[in-house]
Amino acid sequence: MQREVGPQVQPMPPHAAAAVKKRGPPWPAAAGNWNPRLWDWDRRALTARPSADALRLAGGQPHQATEVHRQGAGGSGALKLQLGPRECSATPTDASPTSSPPASGQILVVRPSKQVRSGSPGSVGGGGAANGGAGYPMFQSELIHVPPPPCSRPRYVMAPPLVFTSIGASMNAAVRDVWASNFDEELSNLSAVLPRYPCVCLDTEFPGAVHDSDMPRYMRGPRESYELVKRNVDDLKLLQVGIALSGPAGRFPIAWQFNIRGFDPALHPHAPASIAMLREQGMDFAMLNEFGIDPEDFAAGFRRSGLACGWLTWTAFSGSYDFGYLAKALTGGQPLPDTLDGFLALVRRLFGHSVFDVKHLARCCALRGGLEQVATALGVKRAAGRAHCAGSDSLLTTDVLLLMMDRFFRNVDVLAHAGTIVDLT
Repeated sequence: MQREVGPQVQPMPPHAAAAVKKRGPPWPAAAGNWNPRLWDWDRRALTARPSADALRLAGGQPHQATEVHRQGAGGSGALKLQLGPRECSATPTDASPTSSPPASGQILVVRPSKQVRSGSPGSVGGGGAANGGAGYPMFQSELIHVPPPPCSRPRYVMAPPLVFTSIGASMNAAVRDVWASNFDEELSNLSAVLPRYPCVCLDTEFPGAVHDSDMPRYMRGPRESYELVKRNVDDLKLLQVGIALSGPAGRFPIAWQFNIRGFDPALHPHAPASIAMLREQGMDFAMLNEFGIDPEDFAAGFRRSGLACGWLTWTAFSGSYDFGYLAKALTGGQPLPDTLDGFLALVRRLFGHSVFDVKHLARCCALRGGLEQVATALGVKRAAGRAHCAGSDSLLTTDVLLLMMDRFFRNVDVLAHAGTIVDLT
């Protein structure tokens, strides 16, 4: 038996109850073909909400009637409300048969009548069926004014964890080598997809570490760790920069591997073990020095591409050296700031406030070890390339991040971890 609100209120018709029921999104599952244009990205919360068009298609709350017209001939008394892809009929109330469609900037909102919500036996039209039928309408409609959206920059930010559901790891991927000859072309390709994939995963390759500390690592504080990072970054050369992108549609299937020239093992300081390991992984230092990108051209192209605009989300795995080497390249090879606070301020100025260390996020999920160990624990396989190559490692880091977001951070405010870099904060 249907519960009554009061003796004067008639039960809500089934079709009317369906009209005010909140509808789900029009997409069936997270692994489907997502349209990034149906999302508004929230950079601070690291979430994406359906855009106004998506809510209109889904019939969100409150329902936005896009068409109100008379149905039938001879005054049948039914109004059809077209709610996105679905339609329902409701009893006419304040809207007359001759009502014109809502003007631009106005929305026709249909909601339960105030008299139904707060009616009493003594209210006007009370008595319900006892007075010979519906004494007052079950629904009321009104036009509300919607102000135009503010003119601001596009809301491009990191996609939500719910969108990332295992899309990245299942896609085919490729690493595209970028040299001086195709630098401008590939930079244009990267810039074209950047608005739809605003989460940038960074990885760098460099000739090891030539400075160490007598203090054990577990005893070093952030300032001692930064002093060691600064000494190595200031004295060594950058070899490769790997960039992988992701967004509401998942991980972009191509990673860019920028090869930087300027390093000669016979002239510049390096760690011999690191150089031998990089050679085993296929790095040709003669080719790198002959056909690589000039560091000044790389810095200018980086700023021109939109990567340094501040609204992107930047991620790296144990990113102290990654952000250090890239910051040095973007400042014309200048030494890093003398203090840790100065370095963190430089990172915020170059990359914005949405900077995340995937290793720190992994520690929050009780996952320890390097990138390979964390990927193995999560069951993530390398999509393309070989280990210790910047492009391949950036792809693997992205897939690890996407899986962790879906598995551990569905209902967690990830913004609390922004700006945390392992060993430096």
